[in-house]
Amino acid sequence: MAKTGIKRKLKRTWGLSYFLIMMIPFVLFVIFAVTSVSVVRSSVHKANRAILTSVENELNSAFKQVDSLCEEVLLSDSFKTLRAINSLSDLDKYTLYSKTTELRHMLSSRNYLSECYLFSPSGNCFFSSLYYGRLEDLHSDGIFNLMISKEQNVEFFGGYISYTDIKDLSQPYENSSWILVLRPLSFIKSENIGDYCMAVLINVSALIPEGMNQGFNLIIYDDDLDQVMFSYHKNSDLDFVTQNISKLKSGSAMSINGNMVLSSDSAMRGIRYIVMVNENEYFKDLNNVIRTVLVLLILAVILSTIAIYRLVGKHWSSFSNAVEQSGTDIDTLEPVQSPYQPFVTSVSKLKEENRSHVIARIVFNEDSSLNDSVMEDIGIHIVSDSYCILLAETSEDKNQEIEEELSKNGFLCIQFKSEYSVSMILNADSSKLSDAGRLLEERDDLSYHAVSKAVCHVNEIHNAYIQASNMMDYRKSVFMASAGGEGYAIYSSAVSEIERNYNDPQLNVSLVADRLGVSIAYLSRCFKKNGTENISDYLTDYRITKAKELLSLSGSEEVSVNEVSVRCGFGSLRTFMRVFKASEGITPGQFRQSLGKEE
Repeated sequence: MAKTGIKRKLKRTWGLSYFLIMMIPFVLFVIFAVTSVSVVRSSVHKANRAILTSVENELNSAFKQVDSLCEEVLLSDSFKTLRAINSLSDLDKYTLYSKTTELRHMLSSRNYLSECYLFSPSGNCFFSSLYYGRLEDLHSDGIFNLMISKEQNVEFFGGYISYTDIKDLSQPYENSSWILVLRPLSFIKSENIGDYCMAVLINVSALIPEGMNQGFNLIIYDDDLDQVMFSYHKNSDLDFVTQNISKLKSGSAMSINGNMVLSSDSAMRGIRYIVMVNENEYFKDLNNVIRTVLVLLILAVILSTIAIYRLVGKHWSSFSNAVEQSGTDIDTLEPVQSPYQPFVTSVSKLKEENRSHVIARIVFNEDSSLNDSVMEDIGIHIVSDSYCILLAETSEDKNQEIEEELSKNGFLCIQFKSEYSVSMILNADSSKLSDAGRLLEERDDLSYHAVSKAVCHVNEIHNAYIQASNMMDYRKSVFMASAGGEGYAIYSSAVSEIERNYNDPQLNVSLVADRLGVSIAYLSRCFKKNGTENISDYLTDYRITKAKELLSLSGSEEVSVNEVSVRCGFGSLRTFMRVFKASEGITPGQFRQSLGKEE
């Protein structure tokens, strides 16, 4: 039950931890997306307010020019004479020409106005800046012939205009939108000139900022008539404007049916400007990006959940192995006392590292204070009080294979690092230890090997290592001598060169080849044929061996780590530390401490 409780609790804790970590980018993205939309929306509101202000200023300027034009006509002495005529026949051609010329002069100073018409329904006549004639011909005059029909001509100009009216003339004409402003001429600052009215044509397209797409619309709304007088885009659904017009206060902005709507009063009483922007036009690309990323995040969550499930299972396996390696029975752990996996793994690694230090101390240092209990202290359960040292050379890594074979035959194998490719302490009955050499002789993948005599105490293992090492040196020399020939001479000379000048930091494979007068490739072949490792590894291992000898000195002969790196030809302390750690698995300082000395 305890094991099941631990497993459930830890896997749930690990899974939740990984899931929360995985959710961090998802939450950050959601925050980023919401913030981005908010910022973009705010920017769009500001941009639309700027557009509204620009359009408002342009239209107000246009309407003010309409007012000033009407006032100038009323105050003009030339046009006061029109009140005395009943038809065009009462005026001579010069007078008619002067009226059109004067209107053209008035219009030229007003850049917002495209054309103006002074007309009298009772007199059945009109004057423009270019033409004059009867009212029934006005629709065929100038640009009007494409804008209004005969029926509209009668509707617009057939009777007296008693109030300001706006007509939408946005039929396609050079891709422009137009409005016609109809105003009566009054007694404000002049005498009455009859039933004359003023019609002014304004090109709204010229007032709209460039770059406005189909998502933009300008609406002119008459509050008094409660209707839309002009719409820049006729295909827009304007019903929501009339339905929500009471909510659109002047200067306000609101979202209606996916549209951002802004309202402002015009210079004309009862006339309002409404700018409408389809928000989807602004947020379409952003929404597509957000949707795509959300789909990818959902997919990532699914895949990550699967990966977390597998990773947690792997962690449980590592956890249980680490607990067992630390000497604890996992079945005895209570769920509340279970350490977290990274901590247990770290402790296990520390114990494993400490174990390698102790083993190195047992093998390489003759210490009479060591006893058999030290093996139990580092988690090694010995099977007998007899030990021997096994050393062997092989071209490939056979440590695991040899250990498995010996374990099947009842040997406890304790591996350690040395200058030989296979290095083990064997623990078994003394009668069985002698069989180790026989088992190895049956293998044809070993160059040569040595098994020391059996010893009865841990503090004698060092002597066993010395004995096995001497046997290996002898067998190595015999093996080298049997190779013979020029290749062996080159190999022997290279070994001598390394052993004489290993303390030279410039010494490398290229320099050895130069001194022997051979190529690097040939030297490497000779070394590979007659030795058990390549020449560069031999040089490094020889320097490490000499470094270990210097690190073993104590008392007045003790040498600093930095001095050891110089004497052994490493060139720098950093290089020495890196190479020594890669070779021995521990730092020079830790090696010295494993020998019972302080750095």
